[in-house]
Amino acid sequence: MPENASKSSIEATRDYGATVELLPDAVAAFARADEWAEQGRTALHPFDNAEQIAGNGLIALEIMQDCPTLTDIIVSIGGGGLIAGIISAVKAAKPDVRIWGVEPDTAPTMRRALDAGEIVNIKPASLSATLSAPFVGEAALDLCREHLEDLILVSDLDMIAAQQYFIKREDLCPELAAASTLAAAERIKDRLPAYAQLVLLICGCNDSAEDVAGYAKLLESGGA
Repeated sequence: MPENASKSSIEATRDYGATVELLPDAVAAFARADEWAEQGRTALHPFDNAEQIAGNGLIALEIMQDCPTLTDIIVSIGGGGLIAGIISAVKAAKPDVRIWGVEPDTAPTMRRALDAGEIVNIKPASLSATLSAPFVGEAALDLCREHLEDLILVSDLDMIAAQQYFIKREDLCPELAAASTLAAAERIKDRLPAYAQLVLLICGCNDSAEDVAGYAKLLESGGA
């Protein structure tokens, strides 16, 4: 795992009985996984495999069941496995629903890929570990190219401010990746019609208490 993985994710993985090897960043972690695969281990890619994408599509089915009048949904993008599943399910059932992506402006993996027309390797610099994939999956790129309404870039401070809103107003503590959807909503709200039924996909709560406290201090200092 990359060294910036959340402490809760690292500890939970160890509790399941795994040996966790920490690498400097996600690029090194993927490279080490490839080494293990070459030695005969089975690789379960975290975002670029059909089974994982299909599993994520179940989230969209539940959302559409709970909110049949859905018109828009915002989904965060790391490696793209989550949004690939959402797009696949939503567009199959409700092709008129607009799907918006969001990623950190310091980890614009999908943005770079869309601009280049192909997968691009980057060095992400966001505080959000789960939105810091060094590249996006091929399936996600194809689906986003065809179906994404727009891709919104937000800063780490935007995500922290959104996280603090959820904590103080909604009694939730989503990780930065999940809070990014609210930050994106602030950017696009004037572009939505009055009848819009907007869903924010809150995809995880893996930031530790220490992480959240540190983010809050960073916000108070204006990022200094």
